[in-house]
Amino acid sequence: MIKRILIGLALLMLGGCAARPTMSPQQVAAIKTISIVSAIGDDMMTMDIPLFGMGASTTNGPITDLGLDPYLIGQIGDRLKDRFQIIPVSYQSEEFRSGRMKAPIGETIHQRTTLPPAGPAAVDAYIVATTANVEIRSAGRHVRGAFMTRFTTVGGYEYDAGVIYTMTVIDGHDFKTLAHIDVLDYDAVAASYWADDINKLTPEQRKNLKDELQSQLSSTVRPALKRLPFVE
Repeated sequence: MIKRILIGLALLMLGGCAARPTMSPQQVAAIKTISIVSAIGDDMMTMDIPLFGMGASTTNGPITDLGLDPYLIGQIGDRLKDRFQIIPVSYQSEEFRSGRMKAPIGETIHQRTTLPPAGPAAVDAYIVATTANVEIRSAGRHVRGAFMTRFTTVGGYEYDAGVIYTMTVIDGHDFKTLAHIDVLDYDAVAASYWADDINKLTPEQRKNLKDELQSQLSSTVRPALKRLPFVE
């Protein structure tokens, strides 16, 4: 498979995503406790792109069973637990779906998350993963969050599966944004992954996509945390 990871850089193949602000070493040094929120894995999008990109069609469907959010939370926590105290936090993922938040992300964190009763009254920072967009230039359309594409070529079809998200760091005291970066990973996959509708995926296809997307999340976490920069 062809591995492609782009973090906080211009996305040349699928579209454009500018680099975002990151934190200073002094800001990172002031952080002792962290809570993690992820809302990238409730839904998946497919896009079927004809030759020359005219008339692309899309579908959406639920993929909560793939476990992307708990997996990403676990991956982030595992990489930070030796340096920071990780505090679990309760929330409803639909409150953090990009485009559906009724308030800025910091305000949503303040209003829509609950720390454990036996835990601290506040944490120093929240790491929040939410879905982001990139444009597929040949189709003039956007993919968001977890996605799978089928490109029609002169010789047949090409298939990709991937995930794009924004990792945002929110100050746990004043709920202002400290940093945010865009993350994209996508791979070429076999034709057997594809279904014309997410709801028509077979159990085997869902298992294959789960393994593929979780692997991509794993490969993006350390580079993203390094850029923020939580790790060296």
